[in-house]
Amino acid sequence: MSVFSVIATFVTVAALASWVNHRYIRLPGTIGLMLIGLAMSLVVILLDVSGIDIGSWVQRVLGSIDFGEALMEGMLSFLLFAGAIKVNLGDLLQEKVVVSVLATG
Repeated sequence: MSVFSVIATFVTVAALASWVNHRYIRLPGTIGLMLIGLAMSLVVILLDVSGIDIGSWVQRVLGSIDFGEALMEGMLSFLLFAGAIKVNLGDLLQEKVVVSVLATG
């Protein structure tokens, strides 16, 4: 399985899980995605225990990914951007001394 296929699969599953959360579960986005991910991993475990051999395929796909490199070179920029876009500039200006000291330290 190519890296592009793995990334496309993860993005598609995350988008579907986000839609299910928004449409039916109505939890905050991060909590909903975490719970859906937990439910999906429990389904994989239950399928593996029941005799359907999906666990080896999941291990093979996840084992082929270098998560350190994927996190540092792929996801970190998106995570920082998503965090920065939600910053309230008024609150940041109120804490400018503390932020400046921590940023230069």
